[in-house]
Amino acid sequence: MLPGDDTGPATGHGRFRVVSRTTLVDAEGRRHLGLHHWPDGTIGRFVRDGRIVTVGPNGDGLTRTEFTLPRWSDRLTKRFAGVQLSLRARPHGTAAVRSSAARPTGPEVLGLGTLTEAHGRISHMKEPADYMAGGPVFYDADRDLALLVYHAEEHAGGDPRDFFSSLGLAASRDGGSTWTDLGRIVRAQLPASAASRTWGPVEMGPGALLWTDDRLVVLFGDFRDDGRRVNLAAASAPRRELLDAAAQGRCVEWRKWDGRSFAEPGLGGRSAELLSAFATYGQVAWTDAAWLHHRQRWALVAATNFMGAWVLVVITTTDGVRWSAATVVEGSRCEAEALYVSAHEPLTPAEASELGPDGFAVLRVVSSRGGYDRWDDAFVERLVVAPST
Repeated sequence: MLPGDDTGPATGHGRFRVVSRTTLVDAEGRRHLGLHHWPDGTIGRFVRDGRIVTVGPNGDGLTRTEFTLPRWSDRLTKRFAGVQLSLRARPHGTAAVRSSAARPTGPEVLGLGTLTEAHGRISHMKEPADYMAGGPVFYDADRDLALLVYHAEEHAGGDPRDFFSSLGLAASRDGGSTWTDLGRIVRAQLPASAASRTWGPVEMGPGALLWTDDRLVVLFGDFRDDGRRVNLAAASAPRRELLDAAAQGRCVEWRKWDGRSFAEPGLGGRSAELLSAFATYGQVAWTDAAWLHHRQRWALVAATNFMGAWVLVVITTTDGVRWSAATVVEGSRCEAEALYVSAHEPLTPAEASELGPDGFAVLRVVSSRGGYDRWDDAFVERLVVAPST
């Protein structure tokens, strides 16, 4: 079945609710750790060599943490994010332990483990950028290959508030310790030259990442050549060809969804609108995706701005192009900004036990000041989200 094939199973509607809330780090704690602009976007994570690795943006750099899972032979348990960790990792996205490297040392970030890198960089950039940082992560255990979707910006006249963004892909063969650029994969239909003269900031978002057996799909906000914004758009690449090329330091061409198929060029092609702003309770601003194992579908967690207030909504899909109705999960308290969200499904049975069937965690940046002043007071909270029906 091709993505979007009308003969395929329909995406069902579901309701979700917040069942618990924990503050992971406050503004003072971020500064103490050297995480002055973290997470300035999406935190991706994966399991490799018995460790849960997270990678997230600290301004235009990459912050990495590691949490070492107990060895099977230890028959021990350890606390992680307030729950007991299991001895075995789930098979999805994991690789067998290849080494007995020493556990990392460094400061601890509550719920995420040891901070091993505060401001890393993507190397060998194929195109210059004034800003770039990741990003959702896909990990292929067979190739020991991690792929990071990064958000890049060109600043018109050096002004970071007037930017043209694009999405790129970087690869790592060492568990996210180092990243090498593979090149840009998605640009808006609106050219950068036109945007800088007429339309102002072109924000494509983080490139939320999901996958099927044969494809990887990124989700973003696009801009038509007349300046109109596409609230939610999709681009795709064949999974096997993409991974084979990435293992050799190359990137295949990505294609945008045009309403019938993935046919438009990812770099500058025209995108079909997948969701209207009305359907999602406002303009989709930032997104991330989590896999619902029992329902066999993806949940897209979206931060939207509805009549000046920030709202967290969830919509579900099987293929990235057909979507359920949106359900409101959470409104920001006191109308504080809650722009950046990261969605994490369970990676171990213990996390699955904590989160429950088709539950997931959302890491969210909350700031009463918001905008370019958000890092003066922003704190990071962890929400446990579960189906309510």
